[in-house]
Amino acid sequence: RVYYTYGLGFSEGLAVSDGTVAGSRQVFDFDPSGDDDVHGLQVLDDALYFSTHQAGSPEGLWRLSASGDPTLVKALAGKSFLHADSGSRVVQTRTVIGDTLYFAVQNTANDPDDKIELWKSDGTAAGTVLVKTFVEGLGSSFGLFAEWGGRLVFVAGSDDTGEQVWVSDGTEAGTTPISAVEEAEVWDILVHGEEVLFVADEGDGRELYAANGIPAQTRLVKDINPTGSAFEESSFSPNMPRLLAAYDGFVYFAADDGARGSELWRSDGSTSGTQLFREFRPGVLGGAPDNLAALESGLYFGADDGSGVEPWRLALPDTTAPSAPAATPRSSTACRLGRNEMAAACRSLLSALPRSLGEPARSAA
Repeated sequence: RVYYTYGLGFSEGLAVSDGTVAGSRQVFDFDPSGDDDVHGLQVLDDALYFSTHQAGSPEGLWRLSASGDPTLVKALAGKSFLHADSGSRVVQTRTVIGDTLYFAVQNTANDPDDKIELWKSDGTAAGTVLVKTFVEGLGSSFGLFAEWGGRLVFVAGSDDTGEQVWVSDGTEAGTTPISAVEEAEVWDILVHGEEVLFVADEGDGRELYAANGIPAQTRLVKDINPTGSAFEESSFSPNMPRLLAAYDGFVYFAADDGARGSELWRSDGSTSGTQLFREFRPGVLGGAPDNLAALESGLYFGADDGSGVEPWRLALPDTTAPSAPAATPRSSTACRLGRNEMAAACRSLLSALPRSLGEPARSAA
């Protein structure tokens, strides 16, 4: 079975489907007098967690087990859960790391600044607690939650630091910025080995940076476009694709060096290892690769080689026998996908989605 939300905007409900019309239904009517407003589905210990409210009650964290009706874990009066509709620079504000669910809320009770709060939960009311308050509110980026060495890494803004990359071990004292880019706007982050790579703009263009956990050691990976921005601006948004994608030991992205237009680049995290990988369309327009998605079968994206935007795949050479890991990532080739290959890629993407609530895996006949 697959659990999902349905509806538009703030009227989203919770539904479940076994892949048939007869087996698709609403799970529970949380607010018969209005909108259910279900958001942020996350699986923790074979249970589904999400935020919603009942008629006349505040928003709260809810739990749905494999059998039974949804139950309220904890109501958060005077707070509103952050999700894709909360702001144009708020995205991906919930994740599970180990046995802990992290999520973000906006404090709306007697708070003129509408401060953002980071919370964590172990699935119990007593274990659902505030981690840290961020005083900047919704005027800056917040989200892009990911795991880095068992800790939460994310983007947040504050009066003291501007927008930076932060890390949290689930305590207030252990929630600190790990990057130091002056007057920064951060657009994407990606864990790469022992560092976090991120796209930031300190006033003279968006470029690729790296943080190792010590703010003073934040470094510019490479000044790809000395005269402007290497990365597009409109990508910290729930409706826009991510800028960075990890595949086979490299970080891939579309960048404009000021001469070729936007083309496919890759980086191993070093200055010398950050290079143009493929020029699809020579000239100032560039091939404009976008929607990068990494799967086991390859890196998929759209690009224009002069004949229109088409789906492409970057794949490793086939191997017939296991071997020891290479000292450096293997070479890859990019090819345009045909209809059958694209259909196979879609099936791979669907199979990569997590199953919900302990349902057994099924193979297609």
